[in-house]
Amino acid sequence: MAKKTGTNPTSSAKTTTTTTTTTGTKGKLGEAEEKGGLPEGVRIRRYEEADWDEVCKLVWKGACVGNDSEMAIGLRNLHLQPLSVVAYYLFATGVAAMYFKPTWMPLPAGFNHTFLGAVICFGAAAWVIYWRWEYRKAVWEGCRGAWREDMSLKEVGRRYGFEGEGVGGFWVAEGEVDGKKAVVGCVGLDPLSQRDKATSELRRLAVSPVEKYRHKGVGRALLAQAVAHAREQRKRKRPVRKLVARTTTYQPAAWELLQKEGWKVTAEEECEFVEESDL
Repeated sequence: MAKKTGTNPTSSAKTTTTTTTTTGTKGKLGEAEEKGGLPEGVRIRRYEEADWDEVCKLVWKGACVGNDSEMAIGLRNLHLQPLSVVAYYLFATGVAAMYFKPTWMPLPAGFNHTFLGAVICFGAAAWVIYWRWEYRKAVWEGCRGAWREDMSLKEVGRRYGFEGEGVGGFWVAEGEVDGKKAVVGCVGLDPLSQRDKATSELRRLAVSPVEKYRHKGVGRALLAQAVAHAREQRKRKRPVRKLVARTTTYQPAAWELLQKEGWKVTAEEECEFVEESDL
């Protein structure tokens, strides 16, 4: 995701980096179930190759489907961007020109207020529609980029392998959708995205948009499992000192979860969360 630059809505979502601390997420595999923190019938387990198709769909839905998706939140936020405010002002000016025919608005030869107002309204509306389309394309491209970068069938096994370079892993939350077993959540630890091989990145944290799984502790349990795994690997002398995560201001659920579980902001203006500490 891009850092905030100018008023381009496709780059206005701030990028966030977070790291775990010793006072952060304390969960272990099964802890959420023991505490009743997960919906009935949901369990956290290691990713299997057969899960790949469902995991890809889940990542896509998290970005593009539902009122809590990155796309929906971004499109709502677009109305507050300066480019949209200017477009609204121009649209109002066009309406005023058509209906009130203000004398202070000079007209070129051969033009009348109605025609000029219609042109201004059309231009303002086209401007907003164009940037909404650009934002949609940016989110779609982000999903396609994920499938090219780390979510292809081959790359999931390589980047998130439990026994590969650094400390990695990938887990899914298994539940039921329409009476069938389904992947309803996922998360991974990717050590290959960092120059420092003692650091792993938390990636692809996603929860199904199905209502009975949203805000029901699934994301927290997945996060807890990833942290518990990193701590266990440290006990085994595997090289991991820190976990990092990147999210955006268009993903408030992830932002809130990370902060609640003790992940700290490090550079607010650039939306970075960094804290050096042992797992």
